Amino acid sequence: MNNQDDIDPYATPQAETIINPITSREARFRVEKNLVAIQDCAKLPKLCFLSGDDAPTALRTRLELYWINPMWGILIWIILPIFFLELDNRFSIWVIVIPALFPVYLIVYHCLRKKVTFDFHISPAARKKRWYKRLISAAIFIICVLTTIYCFTLTKHHQIYFGLGVLGALISPIVLFIVMHLNARISVKKHKHGWFYITGAGKNFLKKAKKTL
Repeated sequence: MNNQDDIDPYATPQAETIINPITSREARFRVEKNLVAIQDCAKLPKLCFLSGDDAPTALRTRLELYWINPMWGILIWIILPIFFLELDNRFSIWVIVIPALFPVYLIVYHCLRKKVTFDFHISPAARKKRWYKRLISAAIFIICVLTTIYCFTLTKHHQIYFGLGVLGALISPIVLFIVMHLNARISVKKHKHGWFYITGAGKNFLKKAKKTL
C-alpha cells in the first residue's frame, strides 16, 4: 500500500514550525569611539552601562528609544516661525504660533520616528546616582520655565520683561540640552543603515565592551 493511502484526509493537520532567520539571529553591537552602535533587539554585555563595572547582580533593563532626523526639528522650530516674523503683533508669535507647533511636531515625530529596543545593565549605585541627576535636571528646567512665564506676566508693567521672557524661552531648551548632556542621557545620536548609535555609555564600559567582541 502506498504512503499516500495511509494519510487520513479527515485528521487534524499538524502545525509546522517555521523558523524566522531574522528574529532568531542574535542581534549585533559594536563600539565606535564614544558611541555604541546596535541593531534592534540587541543584548549588551553584562556590564554596567554607565560605570563599566562588572554587574553580576545588576538588573537587566530593556529600553526603547526613538530617533527622528533632526532636520525635521530645524524645519518646524526654526524655519516655519520665520514666516510669521512680519506679523504686527510679535507677542502673538510666542502665544499662538509657537504653541501651535507642538502638535505639528508630535504628529511628524510619531509618523517618521524609528524605534530600537535593546537590553543593558545598570548597577544599583549607578541607577541611584542617575535618578538624583534626573531630579536636579528637572528642577533646573522647571525654574527656567517658571521664570520665563513670570516675565511674560509682567510685560504689562514694563516692556523689558517681554524681552526677558523671550530670552528665557530661548535659553530654557538650551539649558535642558546642556543638563541632559552632562547627565550622560542615553539616547540615539544617529541612525545609519539599520544601526542606531547610542550615547551615554561610560568610558569603562566602552573599553570592556570592545574586548567582548
